[in-house]
Amino acid sequence: MPVGEALPPELRALIPWLVLAHALFGTALLLLMMRQGWLGWCIARHGQNSASAARTHLQSGRWLPHLLEIQLLFGLLLVGVDKGELMRFAPHLLLGCLLLALTYANARFGMQLKGPDDPKRRLHKKIGMAMLSAMLLQLLLGLGIML
Repeated sequence: MPVGEALPPELRALIPWLVLAHALFGTALLLLMMRQGWLGWCIARHGQNSASAARTHLQSGRWLPHLLEIQLLFGLLLVGVDKGELMRFAPHLLLGCLLLALTYANARFGMQLKGPDDPKRRLHKKIGMAMLSAMLLQLLLGLGIML
């Protein structure tokens, strides 16, 4: 039995709004990832002349894995309370876990970069592109669940 069924009707009525908040936060995270990608492109294109872009890219990149972690836990809590089965939306959940793992891996590679010729820079870029693709797919899966 889902936990949400035992909730009073007033609290149960909040669940759709919380689902909407989850979707809006996910959209904001996608926009943050797109900004990270744009900043990374600026850094690669302009090199040493983009110190402010590099600083912003680094500072935002530190927060991204933690924000995705909050998003994933919030989604798990919502599904657990509303439906009672965590694997109810398995593709969305598994892609979210993959996205979180990619984000932590990319943050780790990004911190280890030593200069413009570092071979890990290509891997950092490829993982970043995979993250953007996965986040777009995640958003589409989420829209399919909501609609």
